[in-house]
Amino acid sequence: MKAFAYLLKREFWENRGAFLTLPLGIGGFIVFITVLLVIFATTTVAKIDGEKFILSKAVAEIQQLDPAQLGQIWNLNLFGSAAVFHMVLLFVIFFYMLGALYDDRRDRSILFWKSLPISDLKTVLSKLVAGSLVAPALWVAAIALTHLALMLIISVLFWSGDVPLYRYLWGPADPLEMWAFLLAAYVVQAFWMLPIWSWALLASAFARSKPFLWAVAPPVLIAILQGWFNLTKYFRIDFSIGQVVLNRLIGGAVPTSIRIDDDGVSVGTVTFTDHDVTETPISWSGILERFATADMWWGILFGVVCIALAIYIRRRRDES
Repeated sequence: MKAFAYLLKREFWENRGAFLTLPLGIGGFIVFITVLLVIFATTTVAKIDGEKFILSKAVAEIQQLDPAQLGQIWNLNLFGSAAVFHMVLLFVIFFYMLGALYDDRRDRSILFWKSLPISDLKTVLSKLVAGSLVAPALWVAAIALTHLALMLIISVLFWSGDVPLYRYLWGPADPLEMWAFLLAAYVVQAFWMLPIWSWALLASAFARSKPFLWAVAPPVLIAILQGWFNLTKYFRIDFSIGQVVLNRLIGGAVPTSIRIDDDGVSVGTVTFTDHDVTETPISWSGILERFATADMWWGILFGVVCIALAIYIRRRRDES
């Protein structure tokens, strides 16, 4: 366990920019933009639908809402402010996985690591855990700091308008539950995205150059051939690889119960269809329900196979 912990620390220090500095930078940018918007709103009188909009008037209207409504508003805004983090993190993890095993061979550092009493199994698993669990945990910490900064800005705004802070902000809002929800969602997401991350690791272990092409080209080519010739019908397989990959990626972009089916796209709080929009509240059962689907377990099985192949290839291949 000590060796595995050191391997995780190694991944953190070698990727500190992507794991910590980048989310803190995103949070700082969001806070900066929020401050500018507040300054603009407090010094400008705008017209919305022909009526004058004054920020102090909007703050006064907030006091007319009951605590339950305020709680929904604040929690929804906290969750929405994390959307930028989710989208960027998806790309960060993907490119981290692509370089995780390839970079060791490219800079020849693999020779040093193989000289240590550390198995290839631990090395590959440490990279998988660092990318799929450690990085999201650090990003959630950055999200929490951003949420606190945003709530402090709103507190100053309310304080200047003599609005009771606990009654209208800190009491109704529940950031602790939101952060716990995000942590749990990212754990579930790690299993949901396992086939994508493990495929990227396999490409990283296999590719002698350009791991991105090795990771992207095969599924894209299969999807094109399937669309042109409908090859799977000859094997009585009723699925689209493009649909499968898209489903995984959308589910990874926002760590909630998101999926694509014939009824539309379910995006955690709202289900979009061609005919209607149905609200579905974000809940703990919403993120856990993925484990009740066959798609989750088929993906985990595919991920385990890819990880096993990546370990085998790393054990046999030292050169770049």
